[in-house]
Amino acid sequence: HIQPYINRQSNDVRNGIALRSDLHALFDAGLITIDEGYRLRVSKLLQSPTYQALNRRQIGLPNKLERRPSTDALEYHRRFVFREPESES
Repeated sequence: HIQPYINRQSNDVRNGIALRSDLHALFDAGLITIDEGYRLRVSKLLQSPTYQALNRRQIGLPNKLERRPSTDALEYHRRFVFREPESES
């Protein structure tokens, strides 16, 4: 689930994304997210070169638009789950 499961309505295909187990754990921990262009974003808190190499990579998407991850759900994840260090000003 992109947004947490609440009830049957939140169990919609657009509220899900298929990730391998390590990326799923990092997504749930807020260390990776998906941007508005469906590209993977890796938090600077995750200092692994292996994962940083995935930053800005395009994810695979279903051909049918109605099956693609919800942009609203992804925005929720970026705003409330994804963790980035605060920039120094």
